[in-house]
Amino acid sequence: MNAMNEVTKSHRSRTGAVILVTSALVLSACSGGNNAGDSEGDGGSWKPDGQITMISAFGSGGGTDKVARAMLEGLEACDEGVTGNIEYHEGGSGVIGYSHFQQQRGDTTVMATTTELTTLPMFVDTSFTWEAYTPIAHIADDQVSLAVPANSPMQSLRDLVEAAKTRNVTIGVVGLSGPDNVARALLEKQGGVKFEPVIFDGGGETTSALLGNDIDAAIGGAGDIVGQVESGDVRGLAIFGPERYTSGVMAEVPTAKEQGYDIAFTQWRGLLGTGDMSDEARDWYADCMEKWQDTPSYQNYLESALTTQAYSGPSEFSDMLKEQDETVHQVLEESGAFGQ
Repeated sequence: MNAMNEVTKSHRSRTGAVILVTSALVLSACSGGNNAGDSEGDGGSWKPDGQITMISAFGSGGGTDKVARAMLEGLEACDEGVTGNIEYHEGGSGVIGYSHFQQQRGDTTVMATTTELTTLPMFVDTSFTWEAYTPIAHIADDQVSLAVPANSPMQSLRDLVEAAKTRNVTIGVVGLSGPDNVARALLEKQGGVKFEPVIFDGGGETTSALLGNDIDAAIGGAGDIVGQVESGDVRGLAIFGPERYTSGVMAEVPTAKEQGYDIAFTQWRGLLGTGDMSDEARDWYADCMEKWQDTPSYQNYLESALTTQAYSGPSEFSDMLKEQDETVHQVLEESGAFGQ
């Protein structure tokens, strides 16, 4: 397989497709409507008995925190008397959070998850893979962006790459194995340079470092920096996605491909259950997440986080994770992203 020119695999479902392109590394599960209810039932008469605990492996203020809060709001609105809280288990680029969740049992603990679920075990020696958990639902996709402080002299990705040829350029990323760091490694590969990655435990920390001029640039979800772009405190330099946003301030930010770097990385977001979660509980959560997509709460989440609508239930979400586990490893290995 030619790692820079072929479409390695695609997985299509009622709600969209997961297309992984090695010339422009695209990890996505795009939506095509709200009709992907592939949960094995409607949850029957089961509902949470007590408070739901939502686990986040990354800190407050970032993309994982936003989706955790949004999904919890959707679950609380699904049935009368349902309440919940968020627990943060940060550190180790997500290893601490996923390891903690691996030890949980029962039907009232869930976890906000994203692309690092499949990539983390590829970069770090972990005790888990995605198969240690119960996939519930894939609920949205978002694009990865690169931003610099407003006073930065760098006006393009090429400026960033050229700067790295003469001095140490620091780039903040969330987690060692997430899409932020993978995009950074692929940019290094195509630009023929080395950046110094600065690993943070959440998008809020990365943005704070950027605002404080503690790092030269930051890679993360577009929703993490849109507010600072609007205020003029930071400047979007590139979108690592297949195309530009169509409205708002981020529509002015060019894609990496427009600037000569054939890299696109769209990450998914979803909900996990514990390894021993019952089918009845799993289906209740999946049904709630599907119904949530028809509410103002979900639309508000999409707009505030700059994410794209998507949905697949337990079976198709499991298929998506299995395929990514097999193909992403091959693509990253062939692209040279490992060991960067």
